[in-house]
Amino acid sequence: MLTIQELPTYPIWHVVSDNRDELAMAFLRMQKYYECPNPQFQGKIFTLKQYEDWYICTHPNGAFTYATDWSAFNVPGRVVRSVCETFADHSDNEQWLFTELQARGVFNGEFYLIGNKCGEYENFEHEYRHALFALNEKYRNVMSRIIAQYAVPELRSWIYKRYAPNVLIDEIQAHALTGWPKDCAVSCEMRKLKHELMQAEKQYITA
Repeated sequence: MLTIQELPTYPIWHVVSDNRDELAMAFLRMQKYYECPNPQFQGKIFTLKQYEDWYICTHPNGAFTYATDWSAFNVPGRVVRSVCETFADHSDNEQWLFTELQARGVFNGEFYLIGNKCGEYENFEHEYRHALFALNEKYRNVMSRIIAQYAVPELRSWIYKRYAPNVLIDEIQAHALTGWPKDCAVSCEMRKLKHELMQAEKQYITA
C-alpha cells in the first residue's frame, strides 16, 4: 500500500510502500523522464511498455527486473507535473500519486518527491540528500564546490553508466554521504571526498 506525507522544514513529499513493485511502478516514468541515460526516454514522452521492452533487451537476464534493480526514487516537482500533464495512459499507481498530490495542492508550488520501501532508512537518507540538493541553494553550492576539486573517476564512470549527465554532481554527493554503490571500487580519493562532504553538511543536517 502506498502512503504519502510531507516532511518538515522543506517541501519534500515522501512516498512509502511495503510493496517494492508498486513503489517502482509509481515512479518509473517520472524517474526515467528525469535522468535516464538513454535519450530515447530522458525528457521524452513514452509508454511503460516501451520502457519495459528496452529494459528487457538491454539486461543480461532478459527479464523486467526494474523493481529489484532500483530500490528508491527521487524527482523534482517540475518533473512530476510534466509527467502528470503530458503523459497519457497513467497506470493505477501513477494516477494514485498524482491525485494525492493534486488534492493536497502540492502542484501549486515548488516541491520535491522521494520514495522508498518502508523501513529502508539508508535509502531514505540517500533520497533526502537529493531533495536537499535541489531545494537548498547554499547546500547545493557548497557540495558542488567541493566535488569540483575531486576527479573520482571510478565513481563518475559508475554514475554515467546509469544516469543522464544532468544529475552527475547530485549523485556524487548523495552516494558519498549515504553509502557507496556496492559494485563500485572505493578509492582513497573517494574516501577523502566523503570526509570533506560530511564535514560540510553538518550545518544542514540536524537530525
